[in-house]
Amino acid sequence: MMARRHLLRSNNNGYLYCFSTHQIRSIATADATLDHSTCDVKRQKKLKEVARRVCDLIRRQPSWESTLLSEFPQEDLLHPTCIAEIFRRQSGNAFLTLRFYLWLSSHQDANRFSPDAILSALSEAKAWKASLHFLRSTKCRPQTSSLESFAARLCEEGNDLEESLETVLELKRVLDFSPSLLLTWNTALSRSLRIGDVITIGCIAQALCKEGKMSEALELLRDISKGGVMTPDAFTFNKLVSGFCRAKNYEKVSETLHLMIQIGCKPTIFTYQEVIYGLCRNGMAGEAYRLFNDIKYRGYVHDVVSYTTMIDGLCKMGQVEHARDMWQEMIRNGLVPNEYTYNVLVYGYCKMGDVDEAKKMYEEMLGRGCKESVVSCNTMIGGLCSNDRIDEAWEWFERMPDRSIDRDSTTYSIMIQGFCQGGG
Repeated sequence: MMARRHLLRSNNNGYLYCFSTHQIRSIATADATLDHSTCDVKRQKKLKEVARRVCDLIRRQPSWESTLLSEFPQEDLLHPTCIAEIFRRQSGNAFLTLRFYLWLSSHQDANRFSPDAILSALSEAKAWKASLHFLRSTKCRPQTSSLESFAARLCEEGNDLEESLETVLELKRVLDFSPSLLLTWNTALSRSLRIGDVITIGCIAQALCKEGKMSEALELLRDISKGGVMTPDAFTFNKLVSGFCRAKNYEKVSETLHLMIQIGCKPTIFTYQEVIYGLCRNGMAGEAYRLFNDIKYRGYVHDVVSYTTMIDGLCKMGQVEHARDMWQEMIRNGLVPNEYTYNVLVYGYCKMGDVDEAKKMYEEMLGRGCKESVVSCNTMIGGLCSNDRIDEAWEWFERMPDRSIDRDSTTYSIMIQGFCQGGG
């Protein structure tokens, strides 16, 4: 059966056009779509007009945040099109953009809107503090590429390079974002080399060490030392040595020390203290003792910190008599033991079971004017408990408040463990 035809008027050429019912329905649908599109265009135009008025208002009125919703219909003001237009119009004013974003985040889920444009606007305005405030105060996270660009630009254009690097490290704490070595740190390095900033080079190396990138830090110091462009200071190298010691990478420790000597940055007593401390902490007190004596014969003068570190290492190895000899050597050299030095020797005597000698050392410490602390009390209580002198440990525990020493969780743990082991 043929489809029903509809005759329409002729065109200018006199031809008549006939259309089927289906074709007429299609025309009607197209007309409806056109009407809808027209309405949509009008709606878009209205939203953009609202956005224009909003921008005018927030530029003129100081405290606009409290009245904005009363000035404009909420369905218009919070419409994505309107919000996008406001951001576009405010792109030249970083602070108003930030204020509007913060206001918006208190009324809607700010994550619906890209923070990248705002961060870009703030960077363009070199509003570094406002940028960091924006990243701290909102829960949104810009794309990694935006953060990389922000960090690199900050290191390149920020007023204070050292402060800029601190801000970059803050991003790690706030957003768990670590900038790439290639982009951000190289930007900072390039700027530092231009201005001859040794301190900032040190900050970059320390930042790399904090991130566990000691090998990259060593290569950085090696590269800038080539050709005498710049000589890093011993303080920077000390941080690197400390990092390698924590990682138990003594091959790199040796490599670092050789680099220092090669470029004319003589290792200081503090450099070797880092190595000695690292060796003792990692159970290598024998090697630490050999290094201690080696640098002493090379003219380095050990201080109380060096002796205390070495005495502690020997005590933990059970070589208390050897530690006591070193104690006497320290005194012969005119050094006065402090409470930390006394405490490590008290610990050593307790560990070898000579609690009476430990108590004598403790009383000598007080007699020399050193203050007792919760740490020294815990050491003594622990020594008494481990040698089955629970009653004395309890007496020591009881008198701590009388001596204005607050017990901590370690104090209670030691005492409880002592009672359990002693059957108390």
